[in-house]
Amino acid sequence: MTARVAVLVLAGCASDPKGGDTSTADDPLAFGTYDQRTGDPDAGLHTLLYGDYVGSGIPAAVWFDIVGEVDDGIGRTGDNGKVPIAFNVFDTPNGVEVVGGVTCFGCHSGELEGERVLGLGNWQTDQTHDESGRYALLADMVADRYGADSPEVEASWRVTTGSSVAGPHQVMPFAGPNPAFALEQAVASVRDPVTLDYLDTPTFEPPPLPGADVPALWLLKRKRALYWTGLGEGDHARLLSQTAIVGIFDVDALDAVDAGFPDVLAWIYSLEAPAWPGDVDTALAADGEALFAHHCADCHGTYGPDGAWTNRVVPLDTVGTDPVYAEALQADSPLVQWLSASWWASGDTPGVFAPKPGYIAPPLDGVWATAPYFHNGSVPDLVGVLDSSERPAAWKAEDDSMVDRDRVGRRWTTAEPGGIDVFDTSVSGYGNGGHTFGDGLAASEREALLEYLKTL
Repeated sequence: MTARVAVLVLAGCASDPKGGDTSTADDPLAFGTYDQRTGDPDAGLHTLLYGDYVGSGIPAAVWFDIVGEVDDGIGRTGDNGKVPIAFNVFDTPNGVEVVGGVTCFGCHSGELEGERVLGLGNWQTDQTHDESGRYALLADMVADRYGADSPEVEASWRVTTGSSVAGPHQVMPFAGPNPAFALEQAVASVRDPVTLDYLDTPTFEPPPLPGADVPALWLLKRKRALYWTGLGEGDHARLLSQTAIVGIFDVDALDAVDAGFPDVLAWIYSLEAPAWPGDVDTALAADGEALFAHHCADCHGTYGPDGAWTNRVVPLDTVGTDPVYAEALQADSPLVQWLSASWWASGDTPGVFAPKPGYIAPPLDGVWATAPYFHNGSVPDLVGVLDSSERPAAWKAEDDSMVDRDRVGRRWTTAEPGGIDVFDTSVSGYGNGGHTFGDGLAASEREALLEYLKTL
């Protein structure tokens, strides 16, 4: 593979990948217990870096004519080393070499302290423009070059069609928020849930859906459910393969992807959070640990060798954070209904789509590295998480990679709303209110809590 992958996340699979759990079976906000398939972590990483799991793509000859060769930055071999990390080069089922994307590492690979970290949520994306016209143009170029009935068109039309449909629906108001579910929702509206055939007309009009923060993958081994509302229960490997929804050829191809995704899950379970890069005041952190146990552990769990996570959502009226995202992804939403009727909810190892009226209080392993905070990324640092008066109404990141070691999080400056590089918390779905549990603490207590959070 490569010695050039600068991965701060250390491998070392826990014997119990799901960790401890403090939820109870009769809790309506708790998640169910499901067995998970096992696999080979090394094979899983190879799949993520080289695999064909996104299904289709742009013919490689067309891609390289337009984009040229780009160093992927992580040292992959062959043509994969000539495209950005968010794309893989592979042969489609009909034998055409394509550059397919966006892969899992388009969202789950970020920069931290100048290093590429596989598994870190990427907050450096700019989804503020409608790219549908670009994909329509690419479709025309492929057809003109190879002919309308060519294998190259067959290898690419799903990606160009799905991306063209999704383009208007995944435009974000500013850079940073991730539109993954907005994209999936738009594509679902034009694919049959059972056969995955593309349809001539949408079966529903995709409602507006805000973007969200991308959780770090190393947190998954603590979780029974995926996504901010606990939307995805059941078989995690199957849920993770939703990235194929745009470009996969058909159900047979998706079955083949599914067979390899237990390996991907095994690699994710092998990840460990990166350690805080600075010094820690151990006495102050010990005081913070006691405060955490009293004020925070009921939602965020406990840590260390005997740590356990709560595996439940926190109701909206308790956490008080912006409700728009959660309200848009409940059981009556068209996307959840589509998923519940789809291939992803079928078979011997189905996913279970059961969103709950609240947000997951995430595990906090490596929390220092995962800024910005809250489900919508509206708070740039942990000082603001612990003290709501410290949250900027509109802010601009000063650096996308380096951590503010005093405030613990992204480096930022206040800014006037407007422009794609300013996070504006007055925009619907991106509010920074709620989670005021730290406001009643003394400043010295918040300082101790912050020091403890560095150690997780």
